[in-house]
Amino acid sequence: QAAGGGGTGRGFEAPKVGLHCNWPWTQALLNGQKSIETRHYSLPPEYVGVPIALIEIPGQQGRERGIKRSVVGCVIFGPSFAYQTEEAWMADHSKHLIPPGDPEFGWDPRRTKFAWPIVQKWWHDPSTKRHLTRLPVEQQWKSF
Repeated sequence: QAAGGGGTGRGFEAPKVGLHCNWPWTQALLNGQKSIETRHYSLPPEYVGVPIALIEIPGQQGRERGIKRSVVGCVIFGPSFAYQTEEAWMADHSKHLIPPGDPEFGWDPRRTKFAWPIVQKWWHDPSTKRHLTRLPVEQQWKSF
């Protein structure tokens, strides 16, 4: 569906998939501090270059601050790539922001770490009634 009538208002189709992401990483992604999302799996090729709803989940830090699960914006990723070495991972620190030694999201030599470069992102602003008006958090998202 194009812009308007439930679209994003940016000339893209409304997202059909959602990505769960912990607070405060969602905020860093959408405000531009974080330009690479990292996962232990590559971005499926069918999701490269398409809008993906960013579903903020509280995580430990968010629960302590009363953060609730919600759709906070959309992202478009470029093709993912694997970090071959810890040195390459650390060279991108300013892009992914994961602290060295982070027990949950940090480098683990036993698992491949993938970078998902952010090509475009935008906040969901419920007051505009334009961008993601048909993307309720209760929607049965196809998640990956």
